[in-house]
Order: sequence, then C-alpha cells, then structure tokens
Amino acid sequence: WLVERPWGVGGGLVSFRVGVSPVSAAGEFSATRMADHRNVYLEYEGEISRGRGWVTRVAWGSVGGMREDSDRVEVALGAGMGEYECERVAGDEWRVRRVGE
Repeated sequence: WLVERPWGVGGGLVSFRVGVSPVSAAGEFSATRMADHRNVYLEYEGEISRGRGWVTRVAWGSVGGMREDSDRVEVALGAGMGEYECERVAGDEWRVRRVGE
C-alpha cells in the first residue's frame, strides 16, 4: 500500500506491505511498514526483482489528508475511499483500521 505524502512534505511514499486491498478490507488488518518508496512506484505493476513477488495496482485516487509520526499514520483518501488509522504494534508490524467501520 503506497500513500503519497501531501505536496511539499517530501520523503517519498509511505509504504506498507499488505495481504489485502485496504479499500475493500473489512475491519482491521495487519501491515508491515517498509522503507519509503519513490513516487515512480505509484504507477508500477509487475515483478519485484530477486523473486520477491509481484505488485498489482488494485485502486488509486487522491489523498485528502494525512498525519504521520513514528508510531501512527492517519490517512483520509479522496472519492469516498475511506479514512484509515495505522498504528505501530511492534517493530515494523502495524495494525490498520478503517475509521467508521
């Protein structure tokens, strides 16, 4: 799951490895925080080098707002795609919850 920070903030894309589509997931789901990615990956689909899997674009849209610190990320996606609270559980493991569900 790649989320572009608001214009002017910089730092690349907030990046999580997820096993479900956040837009269609019900309730909470687990995610692994990854190193920030370059913006070019917003449109990338295909194989990841060294046999690390595949990237499939399942949804896209705009970010209506974002707040971020080291243990929490709050994201409001545009076009009615939902609001999400992401909280660090331990290390790189995070819990993501769609707000209002």
